[in-house]
Amino acid sequence: PIGFAYGVDVAGDYAYVAGLQGGLYSVDLSNPATAFVAGVADTPGTALKVMVSGNRAYVSDSGNGVQVVDISNPVTPILDVALSSPGNSTAGVFVDGEYVYLADRVSGLHVVQAAEVVEPAGIGSFTTAAPASGTAISGDWAYGAFGSEGLHVVDISDPAAPVLVGTGTVAGDAVDVRVSGNYAYVEIRRASWRGRV
Repeated sequence: PIGFAYGVDVAGDYAYVAGLQGGLYSVDLSNPATAFVAGVADTPGTALKVMVSGNRAYVSDSGNGVQVVDISNPVTPILDVALSSPGNSTAGVFVDGEYVYLADRVSGLHVVQAAEVVEPAGIGSFTTAAPASGTAISGDWAYGAFGSEGLHVVDISDPAAPVLVGTGTVAGDAVDVRVSGNYAYVEIRRASWRGRV
C-alpha cells in the first residue's frame, strides 16, 4: 500500500504517485474498482510531485533534484537519470517538449534542456527571494508558485533568458499552480490553517 500520496499524474491505464519517502508508485487502473500498486521505484529523496511524458516519469525528489524514471514497463519502473538545480531543493516539475522546468525552494525556477535525457543541460533560470514550489507551462509562459510572493508569470519564449512579466497576489502562500485555458488555478497554504483551496 501507499503510505502517503503527495502528487499524482495519470497516463493510460496507470496512475503514477509521488509517495514521499516511499518513492514513485505505479498504480494499475485498468479496473478502477480494484486498483492496485503494480510497481515502485524507490527514489533517493522525498518524492513530492510527478509528471509523465512519454515513457518517462519526472519526479521532484526534494534534496535530489528531479529523478527521471523509465516507465516503459510500469511494473518495473527504473531510475534513469537525475536533473539538478542549484538549490538542490526541487519541489515541483513540469515537462514541455524538450524542456524540463524545475521549481526549487531555494534557487527559483530553472530550465533544463533534456530532450533525450542523456546529457541534460541547465540553460536558464529565474530567481526571487521567495521559494518556488510549483510551476506550469502554457505556450511561451511559465506560471510559478512563489510562496508569499504569490503567482509569477514568466516569459520563456527564450528559455535561456526567462523574464518576469506579471504577478498575482493570493490569500496565502502559493505552493502549486495549474493552467487551463485563460485561468491559472493556484494551490495556497495559509498560516492560520492547513487546508487547501
